[in-house]
Amino acid sequence: MSKAGFELTGWVSSTEQQNQEKTKCSVLGLLWEPNTDLLTCDLRNISTEINDTCSKRQLLSISQKIFDPIVFTVPVTLIPKLLMQKAWKNYELTWDQKLPSEIVEEFKNWLASLEFLKLVQIPRYFGDLVDESTTTLHMFSDASGKAFAACVFLRFECDNKVKIKLVQAKSRVAPLKKDPITKTKNEMSIPKLELLAAVIGTRLVQSVKTSLNIHSIQTFYWTDSKVVLCWIKNSGTWKTFVRNRIKEIHSSSSKEDWYYVPSQMNAADIASRGCNAQTLFSLCWWEGPIWLKNRSSWPDTKDSDFKDALELATEERKPTVTTNLSLNDSDSNFFEWTKRVSKFSSIVRTLAYVKRFLSKAS
Repeated sequence: MSKAGFELTGWVSSTEQQNQEKTKCSVLGLLWEPNTDLLTCDLRNISTEINDTCSKRQLLSISQKIFDPIVFTVPVTLIPKLLMQKAWKNYELTWDQKLPSEIVEEFKNWLASLEFLKLVQIPRYFGDLVDESTTTLHMFSDASGKAFAACVFLRFECDNKVKIKLVQAKSRVAPLKKDPITKTKNEMSIPKLELLAAVIGTRLVQSVKTSLNIHSIQTFYWTDSKVVLCWIKNSGTWKTFVRNRIKEIHSSSSKEDWYYVPSQMNAADIASRGCNAQTLFSLCWWEGPIWLKNRSSWPDTKDSDFKDALELATEERKPTVTTNLSLNDSDSNFFEWTKRVSKFSSIVRTLAYVKRFLSKAS
């Protein structure tokens, strides 16, 4: 460290000889307990009491104090983001004006439950458990009308036991689409939000594979949107929005690795809807879905179940326009002339001058 110009002021280790003095210490914004080698969120600087004159500035300031680089608290941190969007969408308020009582009350309830977030602990390191021959990676994506999310789990098989651990997660508030005529902001359709969730899910998988150096590990991509699966698994000329995102998904995953999971079994469902810390703690979300432990419990969907979804998927198919062109001998001189011009804009400009001349001459 001295060669790099760092001055060592303290040292904490998880070994028994070094961890006698401190029970918890701060590591990269999180609290680390050396005795158990577990991480938890640092909530010491967050005040759980606010007055009734809470503004958008206070709401944003308090909610952003939860630092979670691993994002294992995604369902909890989504709630204030939704409240902030609700305040901007439904009320014309400045940053320091008082928020409506309904938003303040929801925010107070969210703050009151943060005490349970201190009980949420995740392992700092599980790289020694990763054996690519017995470990699989599972990505779940989901979207509600208000947000979309994705989460990645590692499934370990060790000593005839199966363990599931949350590796990474991410959620985003659903973007609002502005109507060009009425100028009002409308919510995006659910299938498109599900597609956005699938995109951030594939990005998370690539990030996890790079970080843990497990590029050849078997990967399963789970989504509860049959429309998205139709877009991914069927070739077609889709409209721009769908085409660009399907292209990114295909660049980092194989369409054979995508599977359907019912909504009630989707691990990303809670991350796309949000919940308070008490609910998150009771669900043990970071331990993954129970059904994932037994392969015989994995959902199996036949292709016939996708018929209705295929009709919705084809609505985003780009229409094919057929144009017929009839040529005769008199047109040959014109095309010979265009071959001598290097720029299409020059052809258009020249033809415009000719057409204007003929129009004035007549």
